[in-house]
Formats: sequence, structure tokens, C-alpha cells
Amino acid sequence: EIIGNAISKKLYKSKVHVGLHDKMEGIEFIDKIRFMPGDSLKVDFNVTPSYAKITDVKWEIEDETVASVTDDGLVVCNNVGTTILKLTLNNEHSVVCKIEGCEIDELVSLQFGSSAVMSVDGYVTGSIELNMVNNSMHNIVAKNIQIIDGGTGNVGSTMHLSNIISGGSKISYNITIRVGVYKPIFKFKYIYNDKEYSTVN
Repeated sequence: EIIGNAISKKLYKSKVHVGLHDKMEGIEFIDKIRFMPGDSLKVDFNVTPSYAKITDVKWEIEDETVASVTDDGLVVCNNVGTTILKLTLNNEHSVVCKIEGCEIDELVSLQFGSSAVMSVDGYVTGSIELNMVNNSMHNIVAKNIQIIDGGTGNVGSTMHLSNIISGGSKISYNITIRVGVYKPIFKFKYIYNDKEYSTVN
């Protein structure tokens, strides 16, 4: 799966080994691309055996309103939606890849890391690692993390942030809950293109 990351290796020309059978047996290919409208990714492949002869390369997109592809495998996201990218080699072997055109909030997530917590009747105290993951190709600015009481919905505490999280990266924070919070919910707020978004876990 590719999420917001381009591949730049040139794999179209395979090496033919004299005296060895050079018929292609299969294609190694990605299974999914998730990116945003306006993004582009260079998609490549491997063949087995590695010395198999490639005589024809054909790229096809099922729904070009969602994405389009050039003759050399550059995929461009046109709109939010889902479609299929198909690669055919030598008019014989074909593989497909699912393409998802996404909004920014579908590509940014808040994930739990290691933790050392104690829970009594639903009230949690301790230390939790939170990972802010940016799977888009674009930078976002972390604004804050809120700890919310799962019973009342009240915000228990807020950690203010100002970090830039680059596309395809993550930042981790250790959160300490000293006073028990009932079934805590964690909300991460961030800025993209001067607009505020949030994700919860």
C-alpha cells in the first residue's frame, strides 16, 4: 500500500540473461494508493523472474473522474472517490490496484502507542503514548490534544502544540493523567490550509 509517498525507481527495463528462459511469470505490484485531489504518485512494479523480457506496458484507470495515469505510470488524483488502476504487461499479465481519493481528515489519525495506566471503575490514571500520524503528502500543524471525560463529554485538560507534522510522518507525545478521567477520549486538533480539523481515539 502507498499512502502519500511516491516511488522513483526505474524498473521498466529488465535484464535478459543469455541462455535462461526469459518468459514472465508474474508481477509484484502495490495493492492500494490513498491520496488527495491534486496529488500525484509515480507507481512502479517488479517482474518475476527479474530477467524476464518486457515488450509492452499498458496502464489503465477505471474511472478517470477520480484519477488518471500517464504512459509511464504517473497517477494523478482528480477527485475524492474510489477507482481501480490496472497494469498489463506483454498483453498477457495483469494486476490491479485500488485507488482512493481522500480528504485530509481521512489521512490523519491519532493512534495509541505504549501505555502504563490503571483503571478503577472506568476512571483511568497513568501515562499514555499518543502518535499523531499524517499519511497525506502535505504538512499539517498540530494545535492541541484534549483529554475528554467519556461520561460527561467535558474537556479535562488540554496540551497546546505548535509542531509541523510533515507528510508521511508522525509525532509522538506522552500524556500523563494524574487525576482519574472516566473512560477518557483523546482528541487531536490540527490545521491544514488555514482550516481546523480534529480526529479522536
